Amino acid sequence: MIQSLVQLFHNGPNNALVEAAEQALNSYLPSSPEALELSLLIGDSLRCQNNLERALSYYNRAALQRHVGAEIRVEALNRYIFLSQKVLDAYRKDFAVLEQMPPVVDNSQYKSFPQFDGLSLKDRFFLLESFKVDILTNNVYYTESSLLPFLSKVKGVLARDGNIKHYLAEGKRICVLGDVHGSPMDVSTFYDLCMLKDVQLQCFQEVGDDRGSNFTMDLSSVYVFLGDYVDRGSHGLACILFIYAIKYLYPRNVLLLRGNHECDTMNKIYGFTEEIYKQYGSHSPIYSAIQDTFAAIPYFFRLIYLPQSLCRALERFYNRVNPSATSSTRWTNSETMYLASMVSSVISWAGQTSATDATDATDKTKLIGLADSQEAYVLKYRLEEESLTIFCCHGGPPCVYTEYCKQLDLYLGIDNYENILQRSVSIIDPLAGELTWNDPAPHRFKSPSILYEPSQRRLGYKYSYDLFKTWCKRTKVDLVLRGHEVALDGVHQDFQYAFEPKQLGGPNQELEYWFSVSTLRETPRHFTIFSASFYEHLTNHGAAAILRFEVPIDDVAPALVIRCFTLS
Repeated sequence: MIQSLVQLFHNGPNNALVEAAEQALNSYLPSSPEALELSLLIGDSLRCQNNLERALSYYNRAALQRHVGAEIRVEALNRYIFLSQKVLDAYRKDFAVLEQMPPVVDNSQYKSFPQFDGLSLKDRFFLLESFKVDILTNNVYYTESSLLPFLSKVKGVLARDGNIKHYLAEGKRICVLGDVHGSPMDVSTFYDLCMLKDVQLQCFQEVGDDRGSNFTMDLSSVYVFLGDYVDRGSHGLACILFIYAIKYLYPRNVLLLRGNHECDTMNKIYGFTEEIYKQYGSHSPIYSAIQDTFAAIPYFFRLIYLPQSLCRALERFYNRVNPSATSSTRWTNSETMYLASMVSSVISWAGQTSATDATDATDKTKLIGLADSQEAYVLKYRLEEESLTIFCCHGGPPCVYTEYCKQLDLYLGIDNYENILQRSVSIIDPLAGELTWNDPAPHRFKSPSILYEPSQRRLGYKYSYDLFKTWCKRTKVDLVLRGHEVALDGVHQDFQYAFEPKQLGGPNQELEYWFSVSTLRETPRHFTIFSASFYEHLTNHGAAAILRFEVPIDDVAPALVIRCFTLS
């Protein structure tokens, strides 16, 4: 009974689950193990639904039995409630002033937001270039009536993303931008250095009649933005609108993540709310529309590199078992989607291995089916052994929740994270709190038995390399890319792990890291990327990273290459 309820929770908490668990709880003694598990389950479900006070009462009930997971939940929720109230009390007067703020910019000079739909690729390219100069350099503002429809469209694009797997072929480039905090020049530099040539090459391809609002085309690379687009800097709106524009134009290549500053409370404290109110006034719907887009941004995703030899084997199998399927073209379908279809087909066929009966050797159909299932099983094994998984989030992986807040010893897998993550304006979900607020511990804890400690920030934890490695082994992750912390050189390999980067030289102070798959399997790595230059009056250099999974010249096995370069 309880195990069934836990499985339902992993598929997504709801009121019916809470009612069923509360009814079951009444049939057990308060001190029984069953009552403990049900109390935690109800508390988790209520917290995911933003019912914090009731969740805390159930956590306290479980904590009476000295349960580590219950005590962690109580501490984290108390910390959030206390600090939230403390923040609200401290800024209550400032918030009241903000709510009455009229616009201080003359909106008679505002322009209409550019319309990208219905244009040819060439016209769209030139319009995007003009828009980039206007918004990131010339501080152009846009009318409310033209901006609201665009924000609504972007919200729909973001909501469809989900926290999913993105399969990439060997050689596919990943370009990563960390926190920008309203720094338009760093966004512009990243676009010019990493993305401009890619967009230009694709837009000037001869593809016949390419007009139409539904026409999208894949770029040759994937562009990852790790969150914290606004606050602290004075041009948060410019940064977020330009990033939204390229996301809208290239939804399968531009991947956005939500940071802890994509949140109403943080925006009111650190400047983005005031920035919007100065431009549009406190009664404009622009601010709430932007908050709705923030709530639609995913908290994490996985990028999974596949070696070229494996891609070819997957394609041969897919074409044989799906003879009616047409090949993907780069004009109509995403390479990532095509790879995902092939992987899905392999996993489906591999699951049929035991169901295929080959006892009747005269039945050719059964023999062919058995052979296909067995080949799929081998390919599935190769997927697990040869692929390279990169986990991207803003703060850090939810090591503490995954390891200590399990129920009935059932660990929550990454595939289930999406089911219990609540995309809401406030970030109070237990998983979302870690994904947006966690930090790697900068040093070893005093005792080897200590694997984490509560963060001095509003939410989240600092976690040790040992706990991080345990999480990676459990979730089959090889590398984590995150932002959230200032890295004075822009890109930092966390946990002070001993690896000497190869100095490349050049105008952008480039560093390069090489990792074999076996190295990452044995010792997973963790990188922080911070892209806002001269942040809060520091002399730091914002940086970005380019990743590629390729075969080195003197080797036969593919390796992951991470090239880091500064933006200022």
